[in-house]
Amino acid sequence: MRGGVRGPSRSGPRPVSAGDLTEKVRIEVETVLDDGYGGRTRAWALYAEAWAKITPVAAREIVVEGAERASASWRITLYRNAGITAGMRVVWGTLALNIREAPIPSPHELLMVMMAESGVRIPDGPTYVAPGDDDPDPEPGDGGPVGIWGLIFPPMQEAA
Repeated sequence: MRGGVRGPSRSGPRPVSAGDLTEKVRIEVETVLDDGYGGRTRAWALYAEAWAKITPVAAREIVVEGAERASASWRITLYRNAGITAGMRVVWGTLALNIREAPIPSPHELLMVMMAESGVRIPDGPTYVAPGDDDPDPEPGDGGPVGIWGLIFPPMQEAA
């Protein structure tokens, strides 16, 4: 249209381009290491570093184990990487974002979009896991080990 004012875009919001990826992030994967004493230790290891666009989506307060905590959802856009999965995390500065949804990107797309959450409990450092324990991050009252300060202990046996 010449000389006139253009109407609203029919294509919706402007698509993200590579130039919008301005935040340097670390993608980490949880690893399990033998502690040399028959147990295992869980820790986070670097999977990749990338440039990303991080957009807040929603924020809320939740009650976890009787305590109020803030939780936020984030949309993370970065270059396609088919190895990134839910269960990994993105570290952005000092904030750890737990990846909740990481769709398998199409080989024809340059960028991928993931959903992540902050402010929710996820093992954040070395965690001792007892030998033979298949549930390293149990829920309270599930009859499994009990976590205290990031450590996991086997349940106590009742005295006879």
